[in-house]
Amino acid sequence: MYKLKLLYLEDEQDIANELIEILNILNVITIHAKNYDEAIHFYKSNKFDIIISDIELPGKNGLEFLKEVRIDNTKIPIVITSACSDTDYMLESIELSITRYLIKPISINNLKDTLNKVREILNDNNITVFNHNFKYDSKNKYFLNNDKVIKITNQEIILIELLIANQNSIVPFLNLQYALEKDKNVSLASLRTLIKKLRKNTYKDIIESVSGIGYRLNYL
Repeated sequence: MYKLKLLYLEDEQDIANELIEILNILNVITIHAKNYDEAIHFYKSNKFDIIISDIELPGKNGLEFLKEVRIDNTKIPIVITSACSDTDYMLESIELSITRYLIKPISINNLKDTLNKVREILNDNNITVFNHNFKYDSKNKYFLNNDKVIKITNQEIILIELLIANQNSIVPFLNLQYALEKDKNVSLASLRTLIKKLRKNTYKDIIESVSGIGYRLNYL
């Protein structure tokens, strides 16, 4: 299973250690921030799939950090944790389009359910599923096969994303060549070589050739 990368904002170290241990068991890579400033630093220097944040912190609270995040990123799933079900906090958090509001202590089942929901959201937005356990991650620009990352070239990225965008259609040769020429000039022979390389990096039938017309994808 693809490992989520999570930013966790919690000022109480004992609580953080307990949750991080569970997150490790649940196949989640976790970076822990103890305050607003650390959270901002980690957020700006990494790419995360999800943020879990406490609300009540010394100095600037968790909601202030999450408001900064939402200025930059309106889609990243956000989970808020709190020791109380404060109505004002809840109402304020609704404006941040949060995924879940979890009351401490957080149960393992609630955490599992939350992570599953986040994976569903990310899959809907970023992941295209193919045969033979291959997936394309449009956020990170690589293929995954049973947790193995398969990096591809810029031209292959352009090609696969154009085919995904037209997933129910045959994409004519000229359309593919035109899109690829934004990167560099591409002849029909070069296009065929690129298709062959992408098939080699994934599997033979991922792209179907339609004689005299163009190419289309084969999906699971």
